[in-house]
Amino acid sequence: MTPAGVYLDRARGWSRKLEDGEARRSSCTIDEARPVVARRLGVSPGALEGLRKGRVKVIAAHVYDSLRAAVIRELHAEIRGLEHELSILRATGCRPDHPEIQEVVALIETARTALSGR
Repeated sequence: MTPAGVYLDRARGWSRKLEDGEARRSSCTIDEARPVVARRLGVSPGALEGLRKGRVKVIAAHVYDSLRAAVIRELHAEIRGLEHELSILRATGCRPDHPEIQEVVALIETARTALSGR
């Protein structure tokens, strides 16, 4: 695969992740979430739709950078939320070998791995 194709595939995955996450959080469809994500990124909803539907052949640098920054912000927020959940579990007396604690620790590690592989 060409380097341009790699960037395009990453951008496509990131846009899908951001749109899916917004739709899930807002309990709406992807089409309803797209303008919200686009506004947050400073790109047109059509750019995100083109990425999702595979119509974009070249990704503009500013769109790629906006997507990358948004995914990094989202991963940091996810880690903060999981660390908070972990502190609550520990404060309520859950043992370190409790399945819930192990699950949260695994999710934190997964998010950190994703973040380090930016």
